[in-house]
Amino acid sequence: MEQEQEVTNVSGIVSSNGDVGTDDLLGNLRQLRADAANVFGISKVMEVPGYLGKLAVEYQYINAEVTEEIARSVRRETKNVNGIGTNLLSSLETLIAASKNVLIRKATTDDWVSIDGREHWPESVTRYVNFRDNMKLANLLDYEAGDSRELVLGLYGSEHKVVEANLILSRWLTDKSRTSDEDFLG
Repeated sequence: MEQEQEVTNVSGIVSSNGDVGTDDLLGNLRQLRADAANVFGISKVMEVPGYLGKLAVEYQYINAEVTEEIARSVRRETKNVNGIGTNLLSSLETLIAASKNVLIRKATTDDWVSIDGREHWPESVTRYVNFRDNMKLANLLDYEAGDSRELVLGLYGSEHKVVEANLILSRWLTDKSRTSDEDFLG
């Protein structure tokens, strides 16, 4: 049986002229709403399982329009097979769309650096590496990938890891205040 909670009127929080102070409840809620609406430039670094904390991907915020287009595209692609593979394809496409940069470090105590850092890799790598348009990552890690989907699948190593990464990324897209610890601890 659910307990009833007493609801207090907030009229005492707002001054008579409608102003809200920075220390009051409504002022804090307004600031939280403004912060939540500011999504541009926000990114999340996620370690790739299996690389002992030495390889990660920096993902950027993508809006609902992008994820809806991914859903439509995958539905069209899997229509003739009754939707088989939809979850994996959606996960792959979301990770591809949100990828910003692939990061490396020598030890887990080091800072992340872009995998394209000239001090670490051959002269032929000239810019950041993401999943959308760059097969150089597969070459650097010595595996073959014919397209971006194969690139991501090869990097993560299994379909289940790809889907798990997408679940973590999707949770972050809906709540950008989550930290990596919260993602893995629930």
